[in-house]
Amino acid sequence: MFKIEYIMLPHKTYEADNFYKQAMQLKARFEVNAPNTLFLSDAEQKNLPIDDVPELIKGLWKEIKEDKELDVPNYREILANHRCNEIKEKAY
Repeated sequence: MFKIEYIMLPHKTYEADNFYKQAMQLKARFEVNAPNTLFLSDAEQKNLPIDDVPELIKGLWKEIKEDKELDVPNYREILANHRCNEIKEKAY
């Protein structure tokens, strides 16, 4: 849903003017239609429903803890198939 970026801001006490100026620039990036928005475009999204994120993260951490090779795109496909099967079972 979002791009993750780390942004350094000036110290609020020692450079208050620069801090507020850059904070306002950052705030503007949280608009969907901003030129350098932090929201992902439709083309960049991978169509994973937000309610499936906990299951994805749980599975990824399981893979990491078991020291297996982590193949994120493949795991996303497995999760998508699992989710589709859940929906199909509810429909029946």
